[in-house]
Amino acid sequence: MNAVDLLRRSALFQAFGYGELASLARELEPLQVAPGAVLLTQGEAVRAGGAGLFLLAEGQLRLRVERADGTVGVDQRLDPVQAIGLLALVRAEPRRAGTLTAVTACQLLHLPRDRWQRLVGGHDDLAFGLQLLAARQLAADLRRTEAALRAGLEPAAG
Repeated sequence: MNAVDLLRRSALFQAFGYGELASLARELEPLQVAPGAVLLTQGEAVRAGGAGLFLLAEGQLRLRVERADGTVGVDQRLDPVQAIGLLALVRAEPRRAGTLTAVTACQLLHLPRDRWQRLVGGHDDLAFGLQLLAARQLAADLRRTEAALRAGLEPAAG
């Protein structure tokens, strides 16, 4: 499957037209990951070039988020066409919310934050669309945190 088709299948990018997806696809870097490899570690700064969006093309990833008391707040499996790291594109600092591990051999497409910034300089619609998606994700995170606080739980990062 080519990158444009993969982007089109992802819920994150369904509102974008072919031209925007093609521009985005040209900036994606292929990344192959072995089973058990850790892409991101909760609480650690993202390595240079690692901040950005990951789109899972093949394989399965595990996202695990632990609370400060060591209990698990999130433990979910991610399947192909899921995107990880949207907020890392639009925030000034990389997100460090959870540990992302390859369950199986994975093929991903990576959009580093520096490439994203260069891309949106000439594509206002693409920049606005992804910033709107990021705002929606932040709002959902806020609702989950508020619900956890009301229930007397410590909210999970995420």
